[in-house]
Order: sequence, then C-alpha cells, then structure tokens
Amino acid sequence: MGKFADTQKRENWNITEVQEDGDYEIRLKVICPLGAIKYSEIRAITIDRTPPAVFGIPEPVDDIYSQDENDQISVDFVEEIVCDGSTSAIIVDLVTGDTLTTSVSCQGDRIVVTPMQILSTRDSSVYRVVLSGYEDAHENKGGPNSWVFIVGNFNPETAACIPNLQITNNNDNQDAINVSVYRALSIRSNGVIPSYGTTSYKAQSDVQLDGGFAVNSGGVFEAQIENCVDE
Repeated sequence: MGKFADTQKRENWNITEVQEDGDYEIRLKVICPLGAIKYSEIRAITIDRTPPAVFGIPEPVDDIYSQDENDQISVDFVEEIVCDGSTSAIIVDLVTGDTLTTSVSCQGDRIVVTPMQILSTRDSSVYRVVLSGYEDAHENKGGPNSWVFIVGNFNPETAACIPNLQITNNNDNQDAINVSVYRALSIRSNGVIPSYGTTSYKAQSDVQLDGGFAVNSGGVFEAQIENCVDE
C-alpha cells in the first residue's frame, strides 16, 4: 500500500472512444504485481464535448428593436453559459458600416447585449449583432453567433437588398428578416423564392421540397436572387 502511494500519479483519460456525451459511472481497476485485483469506488461523471447551442430565436423576436418599449437584445441557449474576459459582442450598422460597442452579461442560459449608444438617436437602419467568446460550464466554446434587427421605420424589404445582409436560417446565423415569410426554425417551400436576397438552409434531416428536388441530411439548400430591386 505504501509503495502504491509513493508512485501514484494523475493520468488524463482519453475519451475519444466514448462516442456519446452524457452521464456515466466509472471505477478504477488495479491489477497488483501478485495478480490481486482491486477496484475503486464508483464515481459519477459527465462527458460534455458539445458547444452550447442556441435555443429558439434571439431577441428582439419580431426583428424590431425599441428601447422605448424596453426591448432586449439577447439570445438563449440550451444550457447555462459562462462569460469571461473573452466574451464580446459588436453591433454593426449594415447601412453605414459603423461598428458600435456593447456590454455583455451572462444571465444563466441567456446572454444580454446592451449597446453603449442609444440606437434611436441614429437614423433608421438594420443592425447585425455578432457574439463570440462564451462557453458552457464544461469549457466548450461557442460562437460566433449573429442575428439582425431593425431600428426605426426602416423597410425590411429594402434591408433584404443590402449586399452584405445574409438571408439564412439556422441557429448560429439568424440574419433572416421578416420579409415575405417570417424566419423560423423550420422551412416550408413551394419552390417560389422572393425577388430579393439570399436564402439558405442546412438540413438536419432529409428535406423534400415541393419544387421537385430534395436536400440530403447535412446538405445546404441555397438560392441567390439576382434581380434585387432597391427602393
């Protein structure tokens, strides 16, 4: 026993052979020089290698931000989030290209982004939030994530014609704006695409589109519309 205590050391456990994250119970098996076998007590552990995922649609959920109505710029996750010195967010005015500074706070499973400037004092515009540098309780890093919103009476169909606005539909990059069809976590298509913007969807399962073609799981459906008309 004394010899074992003198030579004990910490070893990192290679968990690459454990395919699924989740809760497990482990114990140590020790084979002594004379063949005796000893077991340690059973310990409960959690294996979590999955980055934190966004839950639902970031706020403002109606795509229109109004500080007068106490709207919040925030995003929820499926688990508790940890913010540290590397957590940051910027807000970009997609019309002027200005980058605005923010403060970021973690509130359980939610991250709140607060602009340092009162946005209503600026001209009506469409803004993109870019959030990065956060992690979950098991140090799995997430992001970057982005989403957009409108301030003032900016026309969303005009926003869709801005060259650097990405009309996509997934949890990490929610640049979709409420134009002809409201953004959603699921997509139904009759094969007819509005005459502005770009739309894409990464399939989590096989998708059959009414237009007569399919997208396999993991594939991306994307359409670039060339005849975007500015107002």
